[in-house]
Amino acid sequence: MFLANGLTIEGKDLRMTMETATIDISGQDQVLLLTDVVQIMAKQGKGKRFGQNCAGSCVGVYLGLMLASGGTTVDADGNETDINLVSAVMELAIFGGVSYGIGYLVGRLSDSWQVVYLNRG
Repeated sequence: MFLANGLTIEGKDLRMTMETATIDISGQDQVLLLTDVVQIMAKQGKGKRFGQNCAGSCVGVYLGLMLASGGTTVDADGNETDINLVSAVMELAIFGGVSYGIGYLVGRLSDSWQVVYLNRG
């Protein structure tokens, strides 16, 4: 947020009305009149959404493959064995967590600043 007096304010959780802009700065809300603001820029917050999509896709594919196998798997010796439910749940949690982290990171890195308010007066 760029103010008319030359200051720049950074925060999160931007909320705007017709007259004011409220932004969370270190846990405290700062309310500013829009007449004192020159420009407000914000990011879309893609990290969480990308992480959820990536984790959901990974878990979905894993579950689909597990269901398609009929509940069995082949070990290193070529023997067919039943899928261990505990290890399958642990693998799902690990794959889901890792893929969420990767998706979150990609979302954060690809998120760009956009002008959401510009005072032309």
